[in-house]
Amino acid sequence: MRGKLVLTIVAATLFALSASADAAGIPIINAGFEDPVLAEDDWTWLDVPGWTQVGGDGAGVWNTTTADFDPVIAPEGQNVVYTENPASGVANGVAQILTETFAAGTDYTLTVVVGNSWAYYWSGYRVELLADGVVIAEDDNTLHPDYMEWGASTVEYTYDAADSGLVGQALEIRLLNLGIDIDGRPGETVGVEFDDVNLAIVPEPATMTMLALGGIAMLKRRKRI
Repeated sequence: MRGKLVLTIVAATLFALSASADAAGIPIINAGFEDPVLAEDDWTWLDVPGWTQVGGDGAGVWNTTTADFDPVIAPEGQNVVYTENPASGVANGVAQILTETFAAGTDYTLTVVVGNSWAYYWSGYRVELLADGVVIAEDDNTLHPDYMEWGASTVEYTYDAADSGLVGQALEIRLLNLGIDIDGRPGETVGVEFDDVNLAIVPEPATMTMLALGGIAMLKRRKRI
């Protein structure tokens, strides 16, 4: 009976830790780009609160309409971030350095919704997860949504001991327009939109097992007392 009780505690502890890990989101400033509040079809230029411009000028917050996307105008809230530039092959976009630091034994999942609005020809995109300015995982233009539609980008990082030198360094997210004339429209401005940015941490199974065993040891210690 005692063995069954211990196994039940182990299973319950692992389940609780797994559920907790799945829900462990990392804070991102203005992740849905709802700051600032904009009127319909209004936009900002070179101003995305909480984010910085990277790779050149050409990004802002945009309150999109059914003339830009249909049927989903914005995946989260009312605004999205847009990026635009000439088809010069130079990537530009926005980035945010997070307060969260890169942790050993931890996996990360970054999700972003990527849009292809009617306003621009498709430029291609790249979603990057970095630590101390080093790219540790990316989605390099694996999606090509139809015009006026969105696609879900997922970037997954599994901890690698080779990256141990980055432990304790700040994590960063970059959302980039590749500046490529993918649609074959020379001389036209190209662009891509992003929305609903989320980053979750998931401790590796070995780490969760150690935590579970530690919890069981504490239960046994309390029982003896």
